[in-house]
Amino acid sequence: MSKIQWCDETWNVTAGCSKVSEGCLNCYAERMAYRLAWMGQEKYIKVMDEHGDNDGWNGSVYCDESALDKPLHWKKPRRIFVCSMSDLFHPQVPFEFIDKVGDIINRTQQHTYQILTKRSERMLEYFSEMFWPTTNVHLGVSVELQKYTPRIEDLLEIPAAKRFVSFEPLLGEIKLLDGYFSDSEWHGLDYIIIGAESIGGAAGRECKLEWAESLVDQAKAAGVLCGVKQIHVGGKLLKYNKKEHSWPDAWPEKLRVWEI
Repeated sequence: MSKIQWCDETWNVTAGCSKVSEGCLNCYAERMAYRLAWMGQEKYIKVMDEHGDNDGWNGSVYCDESALDKPLHWKKPRRIFVCSMSDLFHPQVPFEFIDKVGDIINRTQQHTYQILTKRSERMLEYFSEMFWPTTNVHLGVSVELQKYTPRIEDLLEIPAAKRFVSFEPLLGEIKLLDGYFSDSEWHGLDYIIIGAESIGGAAGRECKLEWAESLVDQAKAAGVLCGVKQIHVGGKLLKYNKKEHSWPDAWPEKLRVWEI
């Protein structure tokens, strides 16, 4: 069972990544992969820097054929985050391997799959050539700053049962209802996730509460579901408690939103 608030399970058919934008700077998956590599997990050893100078990704991606059949053994319906430790649409993941992932998804209609990427252009390229029955697939993009909102445009061109945007780590004010995006373009989105960087203290980059509040207001105005996953208050990282559907006392009332 996953601790990630917006899914029940993770399915890591790939390992490894490389950084493409500001949101990647303090990558939680990179930190976790480093620990798993030191614990001897082979697929993470393959994708981490061997020399210890970087303690991070070495730029390669490992496609784990042995992990493909896992959802076939999960009989109870689950909401599954695909590649929480990587990016399924990384350039080093062959489309032929993504086809295999799609085959498993199509064979397990009892599950709901969530696929999130920063590489929206490659996801659009793939789905321009290949169509999955999409009744159980949610496709999403990560957007950390205003300049990356074009990823949403790519997303809206792709058929999916549901589309979502993860504004995590939220690193600046993002406006979608006026200017760059109109109300009508929000109608292709089903839900958004808002979150501060998943590292507290001085190392965590600021996520102003008003940035999160603005996105909550915009989602409400557009009729889009919203969930605020985590915020920074007084230099501390506070998280929404999925199991108890509760928030820490210091959490502002306006951001106590979990509709996903």
